Amino acid sequence: MEWIAHRGAAFAAPENSLAAFEAAIDEGCDRIELDVQVTRDGVAVISHDATTEREGDRKVEIEFATADEVQSVRLRNGEPVPTFEQACEVIGDRAALDVELKSITDQTARQVLNALRAHGVEDDALVTSFDAPVLRRMKSMGFRGRLGLLVGSKSMNVRQRAYEAWPLAGIDTAAATDLVIHHMLAHKVLRRALDRRGLGLVLWTAVEDETKPEAARAALYRRLVKMDPVGAIVARIAEARSVTAAPGL
Repeated sequence: MEWIAHRGAAFAAPENSLAAFEAAIDEGCDRIELDVQVTRDGVAVISHDATTEREGDRKVEIEFATADEVQSVRLRNGEPVPTFEQACEVIGDRAALDVELKSITDQTARQVLNALRAHGVEDDALVTSFDAPVLRRMKSMGFRGRLGLLVGSKSMNVRQRAYEAWPLAGIDTAAATDLVIHHMLAHKVLRRALDRRGLGLVLWTAVEDETKPEAARAALYRRLVKMDPVGAIVARIAEARSVTAAPGL
């Protein structure tokens, strides 16, 4: 099972920063999850949110700003918001990538694909999105790695809940190889259906899950491992590895 660093080691450094990626590698992650947004001039930058104020020193709306304007923002550790190209350069082949595409155009899809290829990491990459057509677009462009359909929301809409309980139609639409689902939504019947189709299961956790007391976090990490997924996305890599290192977990 892969331990996938959620926005890097997001409790050791500002999330989605180059420092967080370095810290995740130091903690022994197998893969780094990072989020790609698109600037007004079509540059892929790393940010979970559509705006920069939560982690940066001021608010910039990424989709309406140039790459230079976005990179003028400083994160809490003084770093600029990184581009996807910069992240690939820093991470290299020291950890595989889990690239979540937040919003994307054909131009930026090609930019992401070219960066993965230029750094020789395409075949080991996992590209994910909540938007099934985005994944199918990557497939049509010749992407050779894994494609993961993201599932999980706070919506109480009945249709949304039904979709999350049984998202196989969405996986088909996305031409995905993996289901990347919030750990509380995974269940045995869905797991068996994925296994029959030869599809991978990746479990993700919310940041809030890892702000709970240490005992609660330990229970979470053990539960993830017992579900035997292909990978688990957590931000506290070293702690998760340590808690689950005992035989039988």
